[in-house]
Amino acid sequence: MRPVWYMFQLALAGSTLFIHLILALWQGGDLFRHGDWKEHTVFTPQGEDYPYLADRLLYAAKHYPMTPIIIIVCSVYTGCVLLAALRWLESELSSEPAQPTWDSDSGLPWEDSWPERP
Repeated sequence: MRPVWYMFQLALAGSTLFIHLILALWQGGDLFRHGDWKEHTVFTPQGEDYPYLADRLLYAAKHYPMTPIIIIVCSVYTGCVLLAALRWLESELSSEPAQPTWDSDSGLPWEDSWPERP
């Protein structure tokens, strides 16, 4: 049941992260609408016609702060769930394997129930 729970959490956090990344890029597209957008960019060189992705994300973080906060929280949560799932998997793999129920030297386990041969 635990792997299903980890997968559910990863799917929920991953989809929320993806949706908010798209939303942040859409919100950052408003930077291009300003006439003096080249003065507000950090990473885009002065000769470019369109701002870089990093500048659009910085613009979205400055003017719409809730979206980047959700992105950071979802990223940290996804990392924590992945670490918990990997620790659980490691503990499952390191547990002692089950001992075989029969010894191969004594024959097959169903041979005891066979009738005696003449």
